[in-house]
Amino acid sequence: MMKSILLFAGLLLAGGAAFGQSAAVLPAEAPFRGANAILVQTPDSAGAALRTLAGLLVQQGYTIKRLDKEYHTLVTDPRPLEFGFHPVLIIKAVAVPGGLRMTGESEVDLATLGKSTSQAKFIGVEKSVYKGTFRVVEQMARLYPGGTLRYVLLP
Repeated sequence: MMKSILLFAGLLLAGGAAFGQSAAVLPAEAPFRGANAILVQTPDSAGAALRTLAGLLVQQGYTIKRLDKEYHTLVTDPRPLEFGFHPVLIIKAVAVPGGLRMTGESEVDLATLGKSTSQAKFIGVEKSVYKGTFRVVEQMARLYPGGTLRYVLLP
């Protein structure tokens, strides 16, 4: 119980500023409509958790663009996905008390309309840009050894 309280407090206070977010919905055990972040609960330290995640992402073909030890954040280079309008996905992670918070951002180049950027979130059909990219972030989160996943809605 105390770990959950600390994790939630960390969501509200510690991690929000790193990506311009300031509040969250209580963590849920299953994805819910609109969820846009995944918490990976782990007892590992911030640095160890980010290094582990970075290694897992590299094994899956991602390139780490930035791993900031001071601010405990990780950002990948864009990686092409093979569905819908062939978006590229950027995965972001920030260490929060009790684990990591992972989000995704996709970009689609619509030749006639230009580039469109959207946040990975649990809405729409499975292979939509929103839910499809959310599911990829979720797959990467599930790779974390011994991690427990929780789902949240960030502003």
